[in-house]
Amino acid sequence: MPGWDDLAAMVGGAARDAFGTTVLYRPESGDPVTITAIFHAEHAEAGLAGGVPVTTTAPVLDVLLADLATAPGEGDTLTVDGSDYRVVDVRADGMGGAKLILHRAQP
Repeated sequence: MPGWDDLAAMVGGAARDAFGTTVLYRPESGDPVTITAIFHAEHAEAGLAGGVPVTTTAPVLDVLLADLATAPGEGDTLTVDGSDYRVVDVRADGMGGAKLILHRAQP
């Protein structure tokens, strides 16, 4: 019987295959790689800043870490649907995936 990590990987892979788009991922060090990942053009995040509720929106890329040759990092760049983005934060989910918070690169 598969363990929790195996099940999480299967679900993540199924979601990527169903909802993913092609991404050219360029790490700061290493070779570019083409992957399939789930892109959200405007992802909303809610939280507290000094006890005050704050909501922000930013583009986000959900990736499976096994699809990348190196761990994602701040400063990496990528292209989705002809638009360029820079990774500004990496939030690992503890189950083999990560949410990459992006800023759109200026031409």
